[in-house]
Amino acid sequence: MPCPDFNVRLVSRKAGESAVAAAAYQSCSKIYSEYDEQWKRYTYKWLELVHQEIMLPANAPPEYADRKILWNAVEASEKSWNAQLARRLRMALPREVPSEQYVTMVREYCQEYFVSKGMICDFAIHDKGDGNPHVHMLLTLRSLNEQGNWCQKCIKEYILDDEGNKIRLPSGEWKSRRVDVNDWNNKSNCEVWRHGWEVIQNRYLEMNNCPERVDLRSYARQGIDQIPTVHMGPAVAALERKGIQTNIGNLNRDIRETNSLMQTIRNIIRGLKNWISDISVAKQAILDAIAEMKEPTLAEILVQYMELRQEERSTWSSKSQLKGTLSDYEKISKAVDFLKENKIETVQDLSIHLERLEKTTAEAKGIIKNNEKRYQTINSIKKAVGILEKYKPIHDAYMKKGFKIAKDHYAETHKEELDAYNRAYRFLMKVEGSVEIDIAKLDSEIADRKKQDHKEQAKLDLIQGNLEQLRTVRYYVSRVMPEKIEPRTMKEQLEISKIIADRENVKRTEGLSKEKKQNIEI
Repeated sequence: MPCPDFNVRLVSRKAGESAVAAAAYQSCSKIYSEYDEQWKRYTYKWLELVHQEIMLPANAPPEYADRKILWNAVEASEKSWNAQLARRLRMALPREVPSEQYVTMVREYCQEYFVSKGMICDFAIHDKGDGNPHVHMLLTLRSLNEQGNWCQKCIKEYILDDEGNKIRLPSGEWKSRRVDVNDWNNKSNCEVWRHGWEVIQNRYLEMNNCPERVDLRSYARQGIDQIPTVHMGPAVAALERKGIQTNIGNLNRDIRETNSLMQTIRNIIRGLKNWISDISVAKQAILDAIAEMKEPTLAEILVQYMELRQEERSTWSSKSQLKGTLSDYEKISKAVDFLKENKIETVQDLSIHLERLEKTTAEAKGIIKNNEKRYQTINSIKKAVGILEKYKPIHDAYMKKGFKIAKDHYAETHKEELDAYNRAYRFLMKVEGSVEIDIAKLDSEIADRKKQDHKEQAKLDLIQGNLEQLRTVRYYVSRVMPEKIEPRTMKEQLEISKIIADRENVKRTEGLSKEKKQNIEI
């Protein structure tokens, strides 16, 4: 069951963020920040708030159950301008679980993975009723001692030489390193927390007799050979629900169409491979039992299929027999032309041809997948450029403010626009190294990649047509070749002898069968 939203990030002053603001946002409340002496107001979001709660470890002061006291204390404990203030998580809640069980489920998860380790967990459940219930969490980064005071995040440890003495650097300082006092910042924790949330959800799904199960691993880690779709977000999803097509929506539709075609090709290839394996086993059994028989080519087998069809029509009228023979001749001629064009003479050649088709399919899929990733990046770049153009006058006006009070007041009034401008600026610098973007060049790149996609799609369509022809050949061969021969009894030996005699008669016959064979080979 797709439920992939599991976002973990840090709240940092360096990025212009505030732990108090984050707490006010998720609790849909108004909190005064003592650090920057500003009100953080998000009361307009209260309609989507379902539940909010603070969970404290045993050694935490009871007053930290007050959100205002807790996060102002966190802000006060951090002195650096670029301090990391808190860890922020956002996770989707499964709609298959009754909503009244959400609070219990989140509490169990927070207690097991965070509070029991000494963290303070402030969580809030949001649900607008639009099918996207989710939970926000804020976690403290500093440990608390037995007296309930904040501990250091890290300590200095001196590096010693082989004799146990401190090492002096050329600067005169002692050589040292920073050592974290807890392991909460280890990157491996994200994997543990993600898997833990998956386990909790699946336990509640099982409790409610739901057959669905959650797997938070990526397609690549699950071994699923499929292109992932792009997260649309609430704004794009709302437009799509109204019937308004968007770039991201169109991209996802193209991805789903490509995945469907790829799955069809994989199923056909898998079926043909299994059939080839069965035919190879049957062929080997025949060769072992009848060593003197020459391995038939696919063209010879198709001739035998025509003879088999003629025998089946022996009781038909002359007109019907002629009509059936002409129809079979047309189909077999088409199959033989296909085999000659692709230089397929034996079952082994057919297997090699299938492997070649599979390799071409994988290469085409890789190109399409890389192009899909680039489309996403280009769309993000164009969106960022649009934001810069839209809010540049506001940013320029802010930069021209000379007095701090006027500048701060203007920044507070236009906080959302300035934040959006700065995020777009940082994104463009990170991705392109500049904010001067040539949109025409990006559009040209998209057009070139679309042409490449169409070319690779044409390859996939051609492969699908070849596979359909191979399935037709498989049917003809399966009518002639026995699926399984194990000559162990006298009766079976007689049947093998009959097969040998029939094949010898075919070789000696110089009538209609020989003429048909010559016509087909021509």
